Amino acid sequence: MKLLLFGAGASGDAKVPTSVEMTKELVARVVQTKDKRLVPMIHFIVGGLMFRTGMSGHNPLDGIDVEELFRAVELLAHREDFEGVAFIGSWHQMVEQLDRATVASGRVQHVLNTIFDELFRQFQNGIPQFPNTLGSGTIDRAIQDAVKQHAGRGPSFGSNSVRGVEGAITDTIRKALQEWVDRMRRSRFSVAGLTRRDPAAETLGQVLSDAANVQSAGLYGKLATQLLHFLVDVVWITDGSRVEYLAALGELSRRQNGLAIASLNYDNAVELYAKQAGLTVSDGVESWSETGTVMFEHADIKLMKLHGSIDWVSADTKPTPERPYRTRAISKVAPEDIGKDKHLPAVVFGHRNKLTAKGPFLDLLFAFREELHRASELVVVGYSFRDEHVNEYIGQWLNGGVERTMTIISRRGQAGAGPFVKAVVRAGKGRVRFIAAKASDGLQQVLAMNDTPDSQ
Repeated sequence: MKLLLFGAGASGDAKVPTSVEMTKELVARVVQTKDKRLVPMIHFIVGGLMFRTGMSGHNPLDGIDVEELFRAVELLAHREDFEGVAFIGSWHQMVEQLDRATVASGRVQHVLNTIFDELFRQFQNGIPQFPNTLGSGTIDRAIQDAVKQHAGRGPSFGSNSVRGVEGAITDTIRKALQEWVDRMRRSRFSVAGLTRRDPAAETLGQVLSDAANVQSAGLYGKLATQLLHFLVDVVWITDGSRVEYLAALGELSRRQNGLAIASLNYDNAVELYAKQAGLTVSDGVESWSETGTVMFEHADIKLMKLHGSIDWVSADTKPTPERPYRTRAISKVAPEDIGKDKHLPAVVFGHRNKLTAKGPFLDLLFAFREELHRASELVVVGYSFRDEHVNEYIGQWLNGGVERTMTIISRRGQAGAGPFVKAVVRAGKGRVRFIAAKASDGLQQVLAMNDTPDSQ
């Protein structure tokens, strides 16, 4: 009996970005969002994650896993609840600054505009006005005296027909100042182009924030929400042709009289394929919402979405005499409504909260363990073996019998094996085989193979 485990690479043929590519896509969408306060924030977080990668001895240019991104954003959004906060003297200064300085960004713009407008008014009022504001003919008399001293007779200035040198100088200065003020007014010192990185705006914003004693604007929480909304758009699949590569699932289900799939992905690739192929799918969340227990109906495909799904929505239940304890329930957004109403999908990220008791995630993980013990072969598609909880169950399952084998489908084959897989290969000789292929080709090869792995 084969059990399938899908990682991010399993959806690559459906043109769903891999975990690293998804980070790049989400960052690009944040950069294009209307709320520009989030842009330096996402850049700061990604930069910090890359720095940490470099410090660990790995290449930071390999990219950032999307779950690392979400984990970091959620940690910063709830940093005061972090269990290690009592041992942290201070966060990086940018953590607070990005949350505080942006609070006053609108007021900074208003204050700068007010200051510059008043400066312009003062400049305008101070411009020399005709006929003569530089003095009472002082320059003209000085010129007359100098010429008279050397020529015996000086020129006559100040008549109705001749305005004099001082008048001409006044006119020239007034005209130059007026042109300068007009240019300044039109550009407003480029105030509209000022950002938080400009010294004037940054300094004034900090002063205003300090004066208002602003501690947090909740912008990290807003960033987390925005990323979830973008995630829905990125992973939801509507084009049925993009999931035709999963045709092997139907044949596997027919051969085994049912197929169990554990998926770490949030997308709807399996569900969309099954609908097109006329296959039934049961994911157990409806029974969990009603009874608190994951139970699967008889179906062609038993689908365990261990990290949640993009079309799941979690909400508190209303206490009743029969069910007095307020708990969580999962409902599903209709496919036609995905993307119309901004919903927060019930998904989990990162090792710190994947074992949360809120939601069906623990029960789904236990269901995966039960399916493992029924299987003789685990077929892993596009999974990087970064989830320690899943790895622990796989390791325990392999230890349960020498007849249990694992087939790993990935584009890099054995060359892409991480520490967990390398350790299993070394100890369990002949029990792990690799298929260096994309998901569609690898699944077809699984159909054609016998149940004994090739020696590696």
